[in-house]
Amino acid sequence: MKQIPLIILTLSIVICAGFGISGHWLGLLTIVIIAVAGVAVFSRVLARFALDRKAKLNLVNYFDYETEHSWPDFRAAAARLNAGRKTWTMTANDGLHLEAGYRPGRPDSHDWVILCHGYGDDAPDGMAKYAQPYIEAGWNILTPAARAHGKSEGRYIGMGWPERFDICGWMEKIREFDPEASIVLHGVSMGGATVLNAAGERPQGLRAVVADCAFTGIREEFAAQARALFGLPSFPVLDIASVFAGKWIGTSLKVTSTTGQTAKIQVPVLFVHGAKDAFVPFEMLDQNFSACRAPKAKLVISDAAHANSVFKDPGYGEKVMQFLGRVQCGEDVTSMFEEEPVQQ
Repeated sequence: MKQIPLIILTLSIVICAGFGISGHWLGLLTIVIIAVAGVAVFSRVLARFALDRKAKLNLVNYFDYETEHSWPDFRAAAARLNAGRKTWTMTANDGLHLEAGYRPGRPDSHDWVILCHGYGDDAPDGMAKYAQPYIEAGWNILTPAARAHGKSEGRYIGMGWPERFDICGWMEKIREFDPEASIVLHGVSMGGATVLNAAGERPQGLRAVVADCAFTGIREEFAAQARALFGLPSFPVLDIASVFAGKWIGTSLKVTSTTGQTAKIQVPVLFVHGAKDAFVPFEMLDQNFSACRAPKAKLVISDAAHANSVFKDPGYGEKVMQFLGRVQCGEDVTSMFEEEPVQQ
């Protein structure tokens, strides 16, 4: 990879000499080639910045979970989530060692929830607030550490795409442990995209999905952040960065469509989004919601920023459990929550 600019420059000189191109044009061509090589190098740096946990400059280090960890009851909530916690392990399809925390529910309960954390967050503590209504209801709770997070192996963050198979794997382990398990997937941010992607695989035992501030696809989210953080257009930097990112994730970003996966879901879905979300653009909510053909409900928190709805709405947990209660009873969920006026 490091030799590509030099190879291109050498070939250009040979071609120019062969066709008798003047030194003036050769100089211009050299400048263009250096510029192209510079863009390629910068694009690779950006891709590593977003996905490579071993990169010295990594976006995870700049993430601020102040609201989550400064929540007054954070320590108490984390302690409740960790009470009786056991460690589960799994080997992913690509050989990575993955870990999850298992908190047992009531002895007679077959209700399960897999809580999927966001980009760069920690598990299980990062999902402590989301876990509280499930704890109160006596559910069994699994909190996986996504690949390249916590004690799970991996160098590159998959942004919810390879993680979809990891979640399906965790579901298989749950069903081996409890053949009567009825499983809900609940994720936030990258975790929200993960649960939609996983549900699109139509795994057995899935009852419902709660997707909080999920993006529509990796490439779309990268494009949004390139504009927001650096003021960059998609072409050419993002297009080149996508090539590197696709290589590390294991597939072209063109096919990593969360919206496409959402269209394949067959169980009820609750879509949650903060109206003031500037990290995952609010319009992505409607794109995912429109794509979903299964029974669905939409919960918009008007004053919430990214991944902040659970802190802004005191009734967040109650509303989630109301939705799941209707699902279990086979009742209609489509008109559960009246949308609040959105002011952007």
